[in-house]
Amino acid sequence: HTQNGICYKYLSRYTEALKELDLSVKYWGEYEKKDQANQHAATVGKIKAYFQYGAVHGMLSQSDKSIADYQKGLELAYQINDLKLQGGLMGNLSVEYIGKGDYQRAVDYVFRSIKIFDKIHDKRSVMVTTHTLGIIFSQQKQYDRAKVYFEKGLKMAREQGDMNIQGEFLNSLAEIYTGQKQYDKALEMHQKALAIHISMENDFAANVALIGTADLYYETKEYDSLLFYSRRSREVAEKIGSKYDRLMADMYAARALSGLKRYNEAGRLFAELDTASVDIKELPLRSKLHEFEYSFYKDKAYVSQLYFMTNNKDLTKRF
Repeated sequence: HTQNGICYKYLSRYTEALKELDLSVKYWGEYEKKDQANQHAATVGKIKAYFQYGAVHGMLSQSDKSIADYQKGLELAYQINDLKLQGGLMGNLSVEYIGKGDYQRAVDYVFRSIKIFDKIHDKRSVMVTTHTLGIIFSQQKQYDRAKVYFEKGLKMAREQGDMNIQGEFLNSLAEIYTGQKQYDKALEMHQKALAIHISMENDFAANVALIGTADLYYETKEYDSLLFYSRRSREVAEKIGSKYDRLMADMYAARALSGLKRYNEAGRLFAELDTASVDIKELPLRSKLHEFEYSFYKDKAYVSQLYFMTNNKDLTKRF
């Protein structure tokens, strides 16, 4: 049932995922009572189910429920003295507190998590939590502090030969350089990340690099390049079936067309986005949802000016 829940989670079928996880916890609990000899295994099973509960509630933007799920799992992990599970749950709690903007708690859980993973010599988990620490400082625009952790993590990933995590750190460094307006350096990082993720056939991660590159060209007003990368991102989004990534790619394409003064094409695409954006309400992506809505309403204000310039009063009023 836990594995079924994981599958439904990745298919974005969250109601079904939660039903499967309910059954998982129920049956692990029964197993725990009936078979004292395997009580430890049953407790581990329950903890893993709570991991997935937390992930699903997080995807549904239900932070408080997600935190409660991880806390339940953490209490059980303390009972059986399982350090790896404790560290993993603390890492997930830190991510939820980042989403709530409670950076102090997030930092506290990350450091506790890193301490545990150092103790048990789990180098990959140290890298993952180091990345989370960098994100905390990046979101607060403390770019120099964030860069220290991203560079430290990148060095560890290279030493361990972990290509996917290298790509994640490179994308994160690119965002730091973009924030610092060091665009050449940012582009170099995104291109390195993109090459890695393509070689690893990791389309989800590759699209992070494509959208990041598109955003960079939007910042520098290089609209031909922006259009090229937004369309590449659109192709990948279609392949992986991501509504959010598809909408973001189309939004950047519309911005590029506006910048290229191809106003009719831009207007049509913005109009399509206006209809399609209703779907974004269904997407369980907390921070990305707000980022999209903020950016999109700015674009709607801009496109109303385009229609005003072409003397289309009805569409000017609509946007």
